[in-house]
Amino acid sequence: MHCDDISESDLAHLRQRYPETLAFLVDLFDARLKKEGIDAAGLADKLILELAFYGGGRDFYVPNGARLKAALKAIHIYREFNGRNTNELAFKYCFTSRRIDQIIQEQRAIHSKANLKS
Repeated sequence: MHCDDISESDLAHLRQRYPETLAFLVDLFDARLKKEGIDAAGLADKLILELAFYGGGRDFYVPNGARLKAALKAIHIYREFNGRNTNELAFKYCFTSRRIDQIIQEQRAIHSKANLKS
């Protein structure tokens, strides 16, 4: 079952059953969404359900600090890349054009393997 198929009342029931860590994550996501001006009831629950749908039962590593910032920057570069803007991205992100090309190559491999690029 995909998270879009779950009603708001079912989401509320599921939230009561979350282990403590998942409840913390829902509260964390909810607080961030509200801070960003997004106050959609149940959206944090749906994000957690989406995460569980695609990654449930798997162990995965989420970096922190400088590694997380570098990983997110690489994702942003990949999303902004249009095939002709290597120099612009190099200037914007303070990298060489060669490093931008390396990042694009790395991200292509990651995204094609995981089928995440839409």
